[in-house]
Amino acid sequence: MQKRKLIRFLLLPIGIIGVLVIMLVVPLNYTPDTSVPFPYIPPPERYYIEATPQQLHDEFFSPYRDPFSAEVKYVGKSFIFKNIFIDKEILSRRHEAYVWIDLIQFVPHNPSDLQELKEGDMVDIIGVCAGMSKEYAAVVVANCRFLPAGLAPLPLPGGPAVVIGGY
Repeated sequence: MQKRKLIRFLLLPIGIIGVLVIMLVVPLNYTPDTSVPFPYIPPPERYYIEATPQQLHDEFFSPYRDPFSAEVKYVGKSFIFKNIFIDKEILSRRHEAYVWIDLIQFVPHNPSDLQELKEGDMVDIIGVCAGMSKEYAAVVVANCRFLPAGLAPLPLPGGPAVVIGGY
């Protein structure tokens, strides 16, 4: 009987110590995934619609286009605006919560991103079309990410892609 109590008395602390050792050793061998590039670009869809700000505005407000069909066609879709040159005019039209580029109101995912824009920067902008502005004759693109030009991924080869054409 004494032997059993002694064995139980010894096994319990040995088991607890063993579990603690395993808990300490496993995190020490953990290596985080460093394959994600900085800044992280979340893929909202498998493709983006590539356009210029003027092309997107024309889809909504051109005299020969129907803004309501453009709303149905583009609201909720992810857009990429490549090689946007940041100049004095764009910086002068920057507000706390958005920036105007042509007649498009870009609302950033993180408002502090706007403060990082500098004159002479070349950026790619990824965002989701939110439709027509309630206040202006403009289009709103929300949840925008401002990335150094060339960093944004293009549509996958062979995958679906839409390019807005002019007329």
